[in-house]
Amino acid sequence: MLYPAAFLDALADRLSRLEPRGAAALVAIDGWGCSGKTALAEGLLDRLEPTFQYLSADEFFAGFDVVEPGPVPHLRWRELCSAVEGLSRAGRAQVRGYDWEGGRIMEAAPIEGRAWLVEGLFCLRPELRPRYDLAIWVQGRLEDRLVRVARRDGAHMIPYWEREWMPRERAYVESERPWTAADIVVAGADIEIAEVGERLV
Repeated sequence: MLYPAAFLDALADRLSRLEPRGAAALVAIDGWGCSGKTALAEGLLDRLEPTFQYLSADEFFAGFDVVEPGPVPHLRWRELCSAVEGLSRAGRAQVRGYDWEGGRIMEAAPIEGRAWLVEGLFCLRPELRPRYDLAIWVQGRLEDRLVRVARRDGAHMIPYWEREWMPRERAYVESERPWTAADIVVAGADIEIAEVGERLV
């Protein structure tokens, strides 16, 4: 997924001028799985580093076939909320990242900074929304996204997506309508900007 350079330049300029309400500027990037969220974050970081840093919800993965308490069973949700709150309040937090190759939760490590992109599905759940200075929703085409999943993650991941992640994300999107909390809606993977409005239902 490649975003136009002029679009990324303009959005990066807007982010660079944010005046944070807390100790750090926090920008949420939420959207359907495999819709172009990470590509958007990478394009913005190319323009905003080292001022802005990156925190992914994937760092808080609980593990395959692990069920966590809270609203998102495959994420260590309380830890994600604690990290976002810590960054907002003090500009620092402790994070136990997830080692995707090793399949394990790593030791806690400190993170610190005054500006962050917080990227990942569920980042605009109501309990986190007040922490953000700007919220972005990425809308991609859903009909063929499993092709993108196979290309990115491998075809062996499709059954897990279909069994676990897709029902959870649909329940979230349908109940919370997170794009309504977004300041900006972005046309993501395989979709034209003119189509975005009709897909936000």
